[in-house]
Amino acid sequence: MDEKESILIVDDDEGMCRTLALTFAQKGYETQMAGTGREAIEKAQERFFNLALLDIKLPDMEGVELLAPLKEMQPDMAVIMVTAYASLETAVRALNEGASAYITKPLNMNAVLATVRETLEKQHLVMENRRLYQETQQELAERKRAEEALRKSHQLLERTFASLHDAVFIIDGDTMEITDCNPAASEMFGYSRQEMLGRTLNFLHVDKAVLEKFRTYLYPLAQKKGVLSLLEFGMKCKDGKVFPTEQSIMPLEDKQGKRIGWVSIVRNITDRKRAEEALKAYSERLEEMVEMRTKELREAQDQLVRQEKLAVLGQLADSVGHDLRNPLASIKNAAYFLNMAIEDPEPQVNEALSILEKEVETSKRIISSLIDFAHPKPPTLDNVDINEVVQEALSRVSVPENVEVVSELIETLPTILADPNQLGQVFRNLILNAVQAMREGGRFVVKSEVIAPEWVTVSFIDTGEGIRNENIEKVFEPLFTTKAKCIGLGLALSKMLVEAHGGTIDVQSELGKGSTLAVRLPMG
Repeated sequence: MDEKESILIVDDDEGMCRTLALTFAQKGYETQMAGTGREAIEKAQERFFNLALLDIKLPDMEGVELLAPLKEMQPDMAVIMVTAYASLETAVRALNEGASAYITKPLNMNAVLATVRETLEKQHLVMENRRLYQETQQELAERKRAEEALRKSHQLLERTFASLHDAVFIIDGDTMEITDCNPAASEMFGYSRQEMLGRTLNFLHVDKAVLEKFRTYLYPLAQKKGVLSLLEFGMKCKDGKVFPTEQSIMPLEDKQGKRIGWVSIVRNITDRKRAEEALKAYSERLEEMVEMRTKELREAQDQLVRQEKLAVLGQLADSVGHDLRNPLASIKNAAYFLNMAIEDPEPQVNEALSILEKEVETSKRIISSLIDFAHPKPPTLDNVDINEVVQEALSRVSVPENVEVVSELIETLPTILADPNQLGQVFRNLILNAVQAMREGGRFVVKSEVIAPEWVTVSFIDTGEGIRNENIEKVFEPLFTTKAKCIGLGLALSKMLVEAHGGTIDVQSELGKGSTLAVRLPMG
């Protein structure tokens, strides 16, 4: 139920006040009475009144003088002045002080009620207008604040947009055309803003197939996830220069969440790619350096092991060489004597004596190799026919009948400065090594040739069992052998003697097919 409208009756005529109060009560108004101006002010301080019916003559003050304090306390309160002494001057003054109407005594109640009703309706209109005005002013103030905040936000966005070092493109959601871009985009690609507006990003991309795949699959994914970042593309400038980029995209949506466009942020990652390539190159170089250093350490370790072996060999050669030569000489002489003393030996005895002589020679060769390796002598150089040294070495090695020997020695081979005895020892070791590799028989080729100016090469080629890959680098190490009756000094000694001549010795082998050992010697 609506609250009753209230009326304050201010008159020193108590009978008049009661009459008015009863009349107003019948019409649904709530009333209070005051006999003086001071009492009226006190009641106005206690509560709000919609209207005050104010007698112009009061015991303590003029009714017109009461208008100002009442209106100051309750600006929305309407005031009707009542007087028995009507005058134009008094009416004008009351209206100027804020009175809404002016009635005279004796009162016509119908007229009074009509005036009250009209005054209250006017008051309601004034109050509603004031409320609407205040609401309008408040809305305007809020709108101005919102507009100012929006202006500042837009200004901040524009400044941020313009200050970004990455290229930023605003793309229309339907046409996929560029609707805006920042200065960094013009700087990055060499086009002015106007040259790029209205065009799609296609004209900046290099690989159109990748771009189409991007638009087909990744744009919808970006809309679903909200943002896609760190996508790499090759893009090109106005001058045709191609450079790597990293792109991020995110959808633009309206208040209803409908996609209306895209924001594409492009970063030039040329410097980063160069840094990555440099880091990769450094990593590879570092790996090579580590591998090289590891190889050097391994070689140093191998060299240390070889030196330890050589030290052992030297001690062995010094302590055992002399002690073994005399017993071997005695055994050889005894075998020779038995051959002479027994006129018609049985086959088994003859075979045993032959084996004895053969094994003595093998032992002597091992002892000689041991001593020569432990105490190498510098070569005594002379003009040497390499072919003759090879043929001499062949004649001193017993080659089995199941091994075919093929000689490919060129007759025009020039002489070289070398020690024939040391080279003969090298060639005999290599021939013997090849023959021993062909236990089931095979083909042995020895050839000489000039393959480079001032260099002669002698190659020993067999069709034997070959050398395993893991053993190729070990064959020239002292004491390395895969044979039961060898101590692994033949090839090591050969390499040492060849290098003493300023030459090299190389090996190539394939397991099951044979090996080639090539001795390369300088002519001068």
